[in-house]
Amino acid sequence: MRAIAAGLLLASTQALALDCAPGQWLAEYFPNTSLSGAAVLTRCEQGPIDYYWMTNSPDARLPVDAFSARWTASLPFAAGAAKFTTFTDDGVRLYVDGKRIINHWARHSIAMDSASLRLTEGHHTVRMEYFEAGGEGLAQLFIEGLTPTTTPPPPPEPPRIRAFTAQPEAIDMGGSSILTWTTENTVACAASGGWTGEQATNGGATVRPAATTTYGLSCRNAAGATASTSTTVTVRKTPPPPVTISLTATPPRITAGQSARLAWQASHAAGCAASGGWSGPRATEGSELVGPTKNTAYTLTCTDSAGKSTTASAQVAVEASNPLPPVSGVSATVSARGVSLAWDPVARSGKWVNGYYAGWFWETYPPEAVDMSTMTHFVFGRYAPALGSLPGGRAGDLLEGAGGGHSPEVENALIAKAHAAGVKAVMMVGGDSDGPGFLAATADPTVRARFIQNILDKAVQKNYDGVDIDWEENLDTATARAQALALLRELRVASAQRARYQAPNAPLELSWPGFWVNQNQSDITPWHVEVAAAVDRFNLMTYSMAGDWGWLSWHHSPLFGAGELYPTSIQSTVQAYLDAGVPRSKLGIGIGLYGAYYNKPVTGPRQSLNGMQGWMNNGDWENNYQRLVQDNAFGRTGATYHWDDVAKQGYITYSPPWNRGPNTPVTYLSFEDERSIAAKGQWVREQGLGGTLVWTINYGYLPQSSSNPQMQAVKQAFIASGAAGYRVYRDGVLIATVTEITFTDTAAPRGHRGYQVSMLDAAGNEGPLSAPVFVQVR
Repeated sequence: MRAIAAGLLLASTQALALDCAPGQWLAEYFPNTSLSGAAVLTRCEQGPIDYYWMTNSPDARLPVDAFSARWTASLPFAAGAAKFTTFTDDGVRLYVDGKRIINHWARHSIAMDSASLRLTEGHHTVRMEYFEAGGEGLAQLFIEGLTPTTTPPPPPEPPRIRAFTAQPEAIDMGGSSILTWTTENTVACAASGGWTGEQATNGGATVRPAATTTYGLSCRNAAGATASTSTTVTVRKTPPPPVTISLTATPPRITAGQSARLAWQASHAAGCAASGGWSGPRATEGSELVGPTKNTAYTLTCTDSAGKSTTASAQVAVEASNPLPPVSGVSATVSARGVSLAWDPVARSGKWVNGYYAGWFWETYPPEAVDMSTMTHFVFGRYAPALGSLPGGRAGDLLEGAGGGHSPEVENALIAKAHAAGVKAVMMVGGDSDGPGFLAATADPTVRARFIQNILDKAVQKNYDGVDIDWEENLDTATARAQALALLRELRVASAQRARYQAPNAPLELSWPGFWVNQNQSDITPWHVEVAAAVDRFNLMTYSMAGDWGWLSWHHSPLFGAGELYPTSIQSTVQAYLDAGVPRSKLGIGIGLYGAYYNKPVTGPRQSLNGMQGWMNNGDWENNYQRLVQDNAFGRTGATYHWDDVAKQGYITYSPPWNRGPNTPVTYLSFEDERSIAAKGQWVREQGLGGTLVWTINYGYLPQSSSNPQMQAVKQAFIASGAAGYRVYRDGVLIATVTEITFTDTAAPRGHRGYQVSMLDAAGNEGPLSAPVFVQVR
């Protein structure tokens, strides 16, 4: 087939100078919004059209705003219905064989438009016209109904042995060393020297040489090309002295929410491993903060190079209660058999789920599809302070930031739906890039009072139960932090003057989202503790926790496993806030229903980014779960699922790479799935934390099945009852532990008796006692 330009004389006069390869798009860019005059840039581009320039432009010859573009291609279609979907900010027109099928030629925020058309089999001319007039730039076109094309497979890449090491490199007689190797572009490996036989392309092996020995490794690719390397284990002649360990816990007894410091030193050890209340490898000397929620033993086993081990333990006792819900509906009846007790089952765990709804994406998750039972707090996004991320207004004004999502059919309907389900409705104020707006709204006490009045006026008008203050930037000075605290405290006081938030109604609830922590340079201060004291829920945005920041590759939202070159995890972040003094009952983690990807040659976590093509991407719009499903991220050829049991995070590798766009050969995608959500929920319950936020519930919705499997996983992990049993007390003394919701006290003494019941969770934590019920036993 000839290139498309020769058959598309109407595209532009400059187009005639270019011949684009079959399947490519002829792209023309104009320095105005009307596609007029001569194009300043004309080139051939690979499909699909998938550009998110944000606040940049496609080329230095084009302005950031006020440019337009036209893409034209001749594409092969199967006979039948074809569907065309655009996502743009701003205007778009789409033509098929000269017929206009999409016309949204106006300034607007991010919008989705779609049209379907029946086509005959063969090639059809598709033309997309677009203009950007201000704000962020987005131009995307997705087509269903194209005839698949095949390309011959590329020749195999040369084999490479990335690493082949021995740990330790020197051992004593009778000791062992572990050989570890990783390769790429290989199909088989063979051992030589001190070992023999076929080996896996990545793996480990334990060796016990009697003398200093060199181990060789040779690996080949599918074409037969080979790469070789070796490593040496040195054997010392003298036997090692015995291992000794000192392990202490300071203080040995804490209350709930406090921490104890474990300190240890092992002499003559090659390595140590933790067990009991902690786990994983440890250095032979160090200290670590722990925050158990119940009495816990911490064990350390250290081993010398000959494999001989010594073990030491330290105990930390916890005197506290876990924030579990109370048992309700307790009744007592006296009969000839004794005192028969019954109570209501604990149907909910007592953990909160703050589910954020992106109102600006309401069309992708319509109100009728939202399952309110998957959350305890429905957070509508969003409103914002003027002079922040939204245009218009003056300091202290409150602006609408959800576009058409503020229509009564969306916002009001969702608030009513939340209340009907017994779920709190919360208005989100702020968001990314709204720091300057918050600063302007809170610097002057008079302006701050007007800003607070505007927030409360809107909250009362819409019947919101709470406000989420999402102030994320410009908080690095003492003045800005003081303004933030003043806003929270004065908002609390002012809300108490509104009848909507006075008894018998519940007071206004306040929440604040904090950030994850780099364990190498924690910046948690007493100010964070003050913020937590001023709000009801202090949630942590523990997602997008990896990036191109000079680290090794890492995970989107790892629960555990932070290291020096991948220094983030939920566990280490939470511990930093606990160590600073934020109570467990105020802390919630964060779940982002999206992922992050790395490009070739990165194929998993903890790998170097040297030589990586393009950039890694941790953006929620590009990588949300709904988008990943639509892009067939999980079912495409070469996609393999893995589970990182240290980080408790799932990920996909791609071989061959998944080409998501120009210079974007994705080979590793870390994302949130049902398994990682379950692990997070279990850990939150075990640690006695308050709950979680979810950003955003829209991202998990799958319109093709009208389901939201990730939010159902959140519901099961965080909200479903955690009652493993119940304890029954008579006159304040424990008399029974049962799994049913009834009990008969056959040994009740005569007299006036009081009974109470509490719940137990799976970790053995006990909730508060119920209100007492009294009977007279005769």
